[in-house]
Amino acid sequence: HDALTGLSNRHVFTETMRRELARCQRGGVSLAVILMDVDHFKNLNDTYGHAVGDLVLQRLAEVLRASIRPEDCACRWGGEEFCISLPNTKLPQAIQVAERIRETLASLKINNSNHAEIPVPTVSMGIAVFPEEAVDIIKLIDLADQRLYVAKGRGRDQIEIASTS
Repeated sequence: HDALTGLSNRHVFTETMRRELARCQRGGVSLAVILMDVDHFKNLNDTYGHAVGDLVLQRLAEVLRASIRPEDCACRWGGEEFCISLPNTKLPQAIQVAERIRETLASLKINNSNHAEIPVPTVSMGIAVFPEEAVDIIKLIDLADQRLYVAKGRGRDQIEIASTS
């Protein structure tokens, strides 16, 4: 597990995704992936310090855990990127999860080391769904990643679901 956030690490997540994808293939059900990135995280670290940046990542991890079901898996993908697998989930339900995360994050109160409230960071997200859009883990995550960068390019603090090709 990731030491800072307590979420699964990338290796555990990938292994979990392999098992879930095989189960979803056998059962003929969807699996959605949400890849997200904290917007302007470097600026947040530079402005408020790494301790506040760490706190933001920990609070986001709490939001993720509270926003998903027990059968779902959230991980710290790397740095300020997080990934969620949602077995037996189609696009409309994945969008609901993503919106719930954005709304919950927006309602947080986060303080700096002087106990002054800081602006709550936002997240950009990309969503991809198996088997409708990709049939293997690498392609599914890559598609979600492409969409994440489309969301960032369109102004951040949004969810991208449309095909980028």
